[in-house]
Amino acid sequence: TCDHLTDSDIFTPSGNKQIRPATHLNGFYLDKEKHVLYTSHRDISRIIKAEYPSGKTLAHYGQDYTHDQRIQGDGLFYSQHNCRLGKDGHLYLFNNNVRTRESGRDRPADGVSTILILKEPEDAGQPLQKVWEYTCDIDIHAKALSVGGGGVQELSGGDLLVCMGASHRNFIVTRDKKIVWNVLAEMKTHEGAWVSSSGYRVSAVEAGDIPKLLFPKK
Repeated sequence: TCDHLTDSDIFTPSGNKQIRPATHLNGFYLDKEKHVLYTSHRDISRIIKAEYPSGKTLAHYGQDYTHDQRIQGDGLFYSQHNCRLGKDGHLYLFNNNVRTRESGRDRPADGVSTILILKEPEDAGQPLQKVWEYTCDIDIHAKALSVGGGGVQELSGGDLLVCMGASHRNFIVTRDKKIVWNVLAEMKTHEGAWVSSSGYRVSAVEAGDIPKLLFPKK
């Protein structure tokens, strides 16, 4: 990705100095049919879409803090994780909603992490559009804002399996925004106490795949 990021992507002007967040790639998705690769970069709040295997950049989505005409979707997400394409062809991700560029440190944007589904532009000049959003302020038993980690997986029926990362909640939400499964992860300490346990990402095993895992062909 170094071939596709400029100094202005990485360094943020702040007075007489430049702030450089320690960004990293935290997820990718390969569309084998269209030969397109999506990469997610947390601290610069950026998703890069590129041809595969040529590496030619097709689009930049995310926070535009330098008035760069390449970038679309400014303000839609911050410090995101786990971008993927859904069955409908739309891009979906876990939006941590934590800004880092202004100060070089994590700073909550709106206090609530969200799950986003985005429609990519079909023609030049069209914007990146938010077509669906679910806010993670479910109840008082876990923080609604996750400062790190997190992920989303579309299940076979269209529901979304969500891991909230640093917030110790995992849940499944339907497209009409109903919670059908909800768990707060915990771990037992050496002293025998149960405490909240953060995660990074979860993956579902569909029922039809279980026999393949239990009884592999010889």
